[in-house]
Amino acid sequence: MEISINLFDNKQAEEKLTSLVKEAQDLASPFLQSVSVCTRAEEAFRQAHVIIFLDDHVDKEVYSLEDCIRSRATLCHLYGSLIEKNAHDSVRIIVGGKTFVNLKTSLLMRYAPNFTHNIVAVALGVEGKAKAELARKLKTTPSCE
Repeated sequence: MEISINLFDNKQAEEKLTSLVKEAQDLASPFLQSVSVCTRAEEAFRQAHVIIFLDDHVDKEVYSLEDCIRSRATLCHLYGSLIEKNAHDSVRIIVGGKTFVNLKTSLLMRYAPNFTHNIVAVALGVEGKAKAELARKLKTTPSCE
């Protein structure tokens, strides 16, 4: 089994993503086929078998559920339609993080209706276990971040 990782974020995060690519390549795992960066939404999730959403940086404090829904709905609508259009038919989607995980999961389920049965929410503690398991399979150690 070989793994290809495509890191997706906006253009402003490209430098940080490039740094992550170099770190991943330094792992020199025999399972790691490639690591790449994507900053164009139209190309995101192309033939992806697994998609992992982690917490995103919020520029301003979200004061209410309504504010959070408004700020995330547009992005989840975009991601949902891209998943419908670009992802592999059997894609598995994991939404992990500390904040509003269930909200983001339900929005993705709404906007990617063909994959609702393949979307799961994972709280931060379980996310750490998933990272450890992935690191074990790649025969390396998980990041401390």
